[in-house]
Amino acid sequence: HCSLAGIFMFMLLDEYKLKKLTSFAGGIIFMFSGVMITYKSTLMSQTIAWFPLILMFLEKFRKSKRFELLILASIFYSISLYGHAQMFLYGSIVLFLFIIYYSFIYERNYFFLLANIIFIGAISINTYIIFDAASWINNSVRGIVDDRYTFFSTGSLNPKLLLNVFFPYIFGCKNPSASGIPHFLRWFGKEDRRSEKTTGRRL
Repeated sequence: HCSLAGIFMFMLLDEYKLKKLTSFAGGIIFMFSGVMITYKSTLMSQTIAWFPLILMFLEKFRKSKRFELLILASIFYSISLYGHAQMFLYGSIVLFLFIIYYSFIYERNYFFLLANIIFIGAISINTYIIFDAASWINNSVRGIVDDRYTFFSTGSLNPKLLLNVFFPYIFGCKNPSASGIPHFLRWFGKEDRRSEKTTGRRL
């Protein structure tokens, strides 16, 4: 699937008339991207690999208005459902945003109506799988949770920690001897000042 991901990305970029070398580089980058390598040989990579191909068929349909291309996109979209459900959902959001973008910026609204056939087709093809999964979910941990919001939000990060994206040590550093970190950044957080004193007493 990593190889297919690179090939499909090359085909997608080539559809936009980019140079062959550029398309080739894009395919290599995609197939060796972090998510593809991290989740290689898993259901995640098996789902992600198909979406460049689906986007390519949508782009071809937008240009040629050939209905069979839309059918092909729907079939491969259905195949991607046999992988990882969460990645399938993320990919579906990307497809929907792609359709909205071209519907309201470059095309008339009929493209929006026709392109959404891929979702209807996928649901029709995979009706049995969807209902089967719905029946089995009650036998899983997620199906027996009463307070689902509390369960799924357990372990979520505090929104204030978004600052760490830009200032990694703004709330302090757990390693006092970290090299290359200015002292005022190392001990900016109050919690880490307390941990420093505690560590000092233990030592």
